[in-house]
Amino acid sequence: MMQDGVVIYLSRLGAPLQAHERSTLTAVAKGIAQLKHCEFGGCYRAHNDLGTTFFVPDDTLMRDEAVCLDIGGPRISSVASSVSVRQNQGDHARSHS
Repeated sequence: MMQDGVVIYLSRLGAPLQAHERSTLTAVAKGIAQLKHCEFGGCYRAHNDLGTTFFVPDDTLMRDEAVCLDIGGPRISSVASSVSVRQNQGDHARSHS
């Protein structure tokens, strides 16, 4: 059975990490794994053997990168929908002013 895990994710667009940055990110990820009572899986690999994966990224992820990693699920969609609705309402109000 696959065990849940925490992994470090190095974003495609991020700059290479300095040694102290990598050490800090590793310590944070290990701490999260300990709090979640799951395995620390090191750096993310596309075909890891973990169950549910908790990502600790080195930088803010762009939406397309998060979607490719299956991060966020319905919450990302609902936030995007609510922003879209507000933008459309604003456009509608401006066009009728």
